[in-house]
Amino acid sequence: MFQLLFAGGADPDGRHRGRSPAVAAMVRRQLEERFGPEYQVLLELVSMVREQVLQGESSCSARKILFQNMLQDDIVTWIRRGDWELLQEHLLNVLGPDISIDLHRLKQLSAPDS
Repeated sequence: MFQLLFAGGADPDGRHRGRSPAVAAMVRRQLEERFGPEYQVLLELVSMVREQVLQGESSCSARKILFQNMLQDDIVTWIRRGDWELLQEHLLNVLGPDISIDLHRLKQLSAPDS
């Protein structure tokens, strides 16, 4: 459905290609409502992990599995609720002790005035 919606009409970032600016604006607004600031925190977290994982010697398939395990559905909820202890426990279980995450930085990003 997503591909059908955007094929020839609008890009996923909401830019239209002349077919319907009103539909493009509606989709963009809905995406912004659905994907709140917790996704900025998630992107920063993944970036932190990715940087460290790429320095290691794991295979591409091992990295893929690691990120799939890390990015379970609940992770966004934990970030949204500020459940940092549960997030930290999950990351330790999935990533192991060799990868360190600056939770303080993530907490700052999730603060309402950041």
